[in-house]
Amino acid sequence: MVSGWFGPCTPIDEDQLADLLAAWVHAATCELDFSLVVTQWPAILEHPQACRVLIMEELAALRAAELTRRASDLAAAYPTIGAHVEAVRELCLAMASADAPPRDGDELGKYRLHHILGVGSFGEVWQAFDSELGRYVALKLLRDGDAKPSDESVRRVMAEARAAAAIEHPHIVRIHAAGRFEDGRPYIDTQLVADPCPSEADPLAVAVGVPLDRYSPQRVSVRRSVELMQGIARGIAAAHARGIVHRDI
Repeated sequence: MVSGWFGPCTPIDEDQLADLLAAWVHAATCELDFSLVVTQWPAILEHPQACRVLIMEELAALRAAELTRRASDLAAAYPTIGAHVEAVRELCLAMASADAPPRDGDELGKYRLHHILGVGSFGEVWQAFDSELGRYVALKLLRDGDAKPSDESVRRVMAEARAAAAIEHPHIVRIHAAGRFEDGRPYIDTQLVADPCPSEADPLAVAVGVPLDRYSPQRVSVRRSVELMQGIARGIAAAHARGIVHRDI
């Protein structure tokens, strides 16, 4: 017999209880707080399927970083359903990665996204903060139509990373790392071309360089134009010398 928060009722099995709770949470007009439900109805912890329904509803409304933190808190507070909390967390993360594009503030592994720097046929490049090494980087993320990147997509990412990592040149950005996140999405972590621009809010802040297409010809001297093209040409020549062709040029 189930009683307490929902009042007494006739005995029902796990599936029926989960279905009833699913209907209830979808009809609710306020955000769900699983801890509050447990406080009002401690017996809910004896019904794992019902717990999963409620936890799913709460975690699905959160962004990746908040979702992970909340799941850790719930697993620590209610160890008897810890495995169910973890299962829901993984499912919510998979759903989020499949359905929503990256956004400012998202956390991917050790990286926190700040703002998008550019978009190409291959993917997106973000300014991101590496929380382990305490620095800003340019993070290239594969843009793929599939929720799970194909083996060919991963192969292309790693081939690009290996080719670029083989070049050491002042006019070619350095490759820091490459691999996959937990959701399987490939990435390349590269040097961010920027100048230090500290502030009280962020002592490690940087000012990113201006793309060439934003330069105003009237404001750039002939000498500066020549210097820019010289650096570009030298970088391209260094890549060509190693048999690497940049197909976007």
